[in-house]
Amino acid sequence: MSHWQNPFVSLLKSYRPNEKSKAQGSVRTKTNNGIRSQVWSISGDISAKNFIQIPANGNVSLNGRFFYLAFRPTPLKYFVFHIDIASEENFTCRVSFSNMYKCKRLAANMAQIPFIIPPKRSTVADLLGNSGCPGRAPEISGWLMFIVDLKQLLRLHFGRTFSHIRQVQLCSDMTVKGIYTSDTEYDPKISIKQARAEGFRNISENLAPMPREMNYVLERNDFWDRKYQMVRFPTDEYDYEIAKKSNLLHKQQQRCPRRSAKSRTPIQTQPVSSRIRPKSSIQFREVPPVAKVEVASKFQSDDADRQIDPVTTAPKGEVKSYEPGNKKGYAVAATAGFSTIPVDDNEYLIYGSGKNIVRMSKSTLEQECLVGSQSDVIRVIRMCGLLISSEASGELRIWERGTTISILSTSIVARYMDTLNTSLVIAGKCTKLGSSYNSVALWSLSDPLNPIEICKGSTDQQIKDLVVISKREPLEFATGGDRGVRIWRTRHRNHLRSAAVNLGTQSTSVVNSISFYNNFIFAGTNNGALLQIDPEKMTLVSIHQLLYNHKPHEVTAILARDYLLVGTSDGLLRSWSNGYEKVSFELDLGYKIAKLVPTENENEILVVSDAKSIGLLDVAKEGYRTLARFHRSRILFCDFNGDLIATASRSDVRVWNCNNSTLVQLLELELSQQLTALALGKNTLGLGFASGEIEVYTISGDNGEHVGTFDFHEGAVKTLQFSTNKQLFTLGSEGDIACFSIEQFIVLRSITDGGNRHSTNKLLLSPDGKFITTLCRSSRSKIQLYSPFLDHIGNFTLLNILFHVNI
Repeated sequence: MSHWQNPFVSLLKSYRPNEKSKAQGSVRTKTNNGIRSQVWSISGDISAKNFIQIPANGNVSLNGRFFYLAFRPTPLKYFVFHIDIASEENFTCRVSFSNMYKCKRLAANMAQIPFIIPPKRSTVADLLGNSGCPGRAPEISGWLMFIVDLKQLLRLHFGRTFSHIRQVQLCSDMTVKGIYTSDTEYDPKISIKQARAEGFRNISENLAPMPREMNYVLERNDFWDRKYQMVRFPTDEYDYEIAKKSNLLHKQQQRCPRRSAKSRTPIQTQPVSSRIRPKSSIQFREVPPVAKVEVASKFQSDDADRQIDPVTTAPKGEVKSYEPGNKKGYAVAATAGFSTIPVDDNEYLIYGSGKNIVRMSKSTLEQECLVGSQSDVIRVIRMCGLLISSEASGELRIWERGTTISILSTSIVARYMDTLNTSLVIAGKCTKLGSSYNSVALWSLSDPLNPIEICKGSTDQQIKDLVVISKREPLEFATGGDRGVRIWRTRHRNHLRSAAVNLGTQSTSVVNSISFYNNFIFAGTNNGALLQIDPEKMTLVSIHQLLYNHKPHEVTAILARDYLLVGTSDGLLRSWSNGYEKVSFELDLGYKIAKLVPTENENEILVVSDAKSIGLLDVAKEGYRTLARFHRSRILFCDFNGDLIATASRSDVRVWNCNNSTLVQLLELELSQQLTALALGKNTLGLGFASGEIEVYTISGDNGEHVGTFDFHEGAVKTLQFSTNKQLFTLGSEGDIACFSIEQFIVLRSITDGGNRHSTNKLLLSPDGKFITTLCRSSRSKIQLYSPFLDHIGNFTLLNILFHVNI
């Protein structure tokens, strides 16, 4: 490091704006009395026209490893700043940080990293543990100290060795106190007195106190954490052995131990945050097994039109109970469900659920979770011992033994994938061409660590399915969608061409599902037609119109083998002979068949329905077994009581026993019912609806029964709370509070909180049942306290309560 750059360099002091650096747009200087320092304010709606660029021209050549930025985001605004970095290999890249980025994006010489702004110290959001979220800056934003380890950043994301900083650009909207670079890692929380007391004698111990010129001003007997906040990036490559000895750092800002140089370091995908710390490695973590309850499948008849009824569905508005321990093999998982089509992996099922990838055992139903994805997983596929996942952000992630080994940044949201030997075919919406275009790309994964894009093409067809039809040169695959079926072929290994099959009268039909078997393509359309296509001659061989009760039903899933499995929108799955002469068996799931997935066993097929259920169909034995059934929509409410846990979505409510992981009760809701509150008492379940009605059910090993319905509140029910003496306290959206007797089935008492309508937001009952608290909507820091008889005791502020608790 140059002598003049030691111990640190102040860029705004050495390269003053409008002198040695460029200031464009609304850039002005002023004195901030809060931090007693001169600051630079950058404002303006267009960040590209309002900025400070250091230097104005040329290369600043700063060799400091650590980059420090002391700034405050403008409330309810966006900001962005860029750092141009050069490596020892003469490689130049730009790293950008902004709160307008929703996810991390990496390119050959560019990185865009989202910045999560934590709430200001001592605000209600900070005291309640809110860690911030991407997007506009909060209404009350404080001063931040942002520290970037440029050496680790360049090594992690670009595999290069840091040399120097070429240029720094700060864009609106923000207020900047200073920009600094240094080879020393300073900690702003440690004062010189503390460092001497802890025995730090020199800065080589990598925990030096920050100089006064760089740090914020601090009043006497005040603490740095109470006024300011520190954000580090990257957050998982530091050695804090010295910090643990001093115990001076906040627990939420301790860094992970340094990894071994021999271990493979996956690309970090966590957003920048001072509170959310990324995990040190990406690995499988075990999840407790889900419920083991079985509904046995049965045959209605022994003739060719035999029907299987695998799922007994509870009537709408009634409770269906399962006795724990007597039935097994059928799982109902209280999770967010699966967001991708499951993939067979010998004894396991692999599927995406939100940002996680879940592997579930078919026999024991135990689940393992693969974490590390930055956005929602929309597709998973297995290939040559590897696992490939597609994310909603347009990235493809290659996994090996639970670790990310490669990330492919594409402009395709790959909802459809298939494999060709060591090649991968992806298809989906193209983020660059607009919503009306779909793109198809072919990648070579012969070296998983260095994937190569072979060719790429686009089409105006809205793709709904993809299947490989040839695994030899030239490579061929087919796509189905709103414009029929298209055949894709590669020429000279780097050119992708496609042509539409002439479907005649079915040319306007939408192809929902396609399958390839025995040199023919089988396709199912939205008007109930089955098409057989010869891909070599590009001709339509036959058309069969399926009429059920003289009405065509939409074919949603199709799978061709020695037999032909056809799933329709009315929930029926039929097995046809190849000549369409007869139906071997018929399966009624009650919900739309979404996908038929083949397994390594030719006789076993995975059946996925829109009811968020996964079943295993044995074609040879003509048997069906439900492997897992999830909530059909996102879980909205959850409550605990003893060993029981209740979960609710828009369509159903389920009660579980945590000890033996079994489903105790299942309640399916009417579509017109909008659930707004849920409470679980001792052997009692309470449900509140937007209509103001409250329904109470008993929970038992036998058949649960409906106790009754309370219709008291004028508006929606916001909160339900059971007391120990079999009373139910409810809160309505109009601010009215009521106490019900479950045994007598009457309203005991009712009040309007504070005499003001719409004033109450939340209600909470103390564990001993002696106090009731309500949080006011007008002032979120104000709490009302009541007795069990709904007598008003007094008002309190949240800040005072938290202060006394901390003391």
